[in-house]
Amino acid sequence: MKSNILIIGVNWLGDSIMSMPAIEALKKENPEFSISVAVKSKLVDLWELFPAAEEIITIADGPDGTLKTSKMLKSHSFDRAYIFPNSFRSALLPFMASVPRRIGMAGHTRSAMLTEVSVASSEKAGRRHQSWEYSDILGLKPSDFPWLPSLDIPVQASEKVAAWVGKSSELMLALIPGAAFGDAKRWPAEHFCEVGRRAAKELGARIVVLGAPSERDICGQIVSEIGPAAVSVAGETNIAEMAGLLKRCRFAVSNDCGGMHMAAAMGVKTVSVFGVTDPSKTGPLGEGHKIVCAEDSSRSRDLSKGSREARRALASISPDRVYQELAALVGDAGGSS
Repeated sequence: MKSNILIIGVNWLGDSIMSMPAIEALKKENPEFSISVAVKSKLVDLWELFPAAEEIITIADGPDGTLKTSKMLKSHSFDRAYIFPNSFRSALLPFMASVPRRIGMAGHTRSAMLTEVSVASSEKAGRRHQSWEYSDILGLKPSDFPWLPSLDIPVQASEKVAAWVGKSSELMLALIPGAAFGDAKRWPAEHFCEVGRRAAKELGARIVVLGAPSERDICGQIVSEIGPAAVSVAGETNIAEMAGLLKRCRFAVSNDCGGMHMAAAMGVKTVSVFGVTDPSKTGPLGEGHKIVCAEDSSRSRDLSKGSREARRALASISPDRVYQELAALVGDAGGSS
């Protein structure tokens, strides 16, 4: 018998990608499930790439968005809802939509709106990564949990990427210097410049700098410092095109951000720079990545955007450390050709 399943998705690009393997595992274990994912409008394009979800529902913004969304959800007659975020509103939506089973973690004074409270058991068993938290909510067994999510790049996006990069056999390196969270997760731009210059000169890399529209200036600065081997596409790509472009890259140097997780999902080997955030919790999915952390720094998942400690920790990580990890990654993969 087919079950109509609702998942209330998380609110950030990186968190969304980390949640996808658990949803794939749920679908694999229960192929009869019809899975719908409800997310904010900024993430709809990402979830449209995810074949395990049959339908993507937009959570409406604004003062009347909760009522409007709950009415829409109610019309779908969902059998159960899994609630990934820990917020009050995320539990309120399926509660108002009268979904009979509502499953999520306790907290934020929302337990009364849940019919089943999930237990966070993975970390106690040594599985620390955030991706395991979603498997706990879904009630999955570890043996049923895949590691990398599957994303399908639309033909139109692939064709646009091909027009940008052609059939070049050069080593392509992505630099991802931004972070939606702000300076507390941004390695200094001048450090990205230095790594890019060395990669172009010593590895013969062709470099593409990716970022959001708000990051055009910083990405443009990095390109101007690196020279003709680099190009910026900041603000020029949608999510599907960004994914397609990353798929053409062999390596990436990135902050702890959504772009890092997208690169990993596309099979790109990354060198990821972490200040005070914890890579055992939010590091890139998959194998073969390099993590560069600030030395003698505390690790915290709860980070304020204005954290001076985080900025100091990031600034303390030298460009040479990151470049050496990149060069080792390239060497392990068989060189720059």
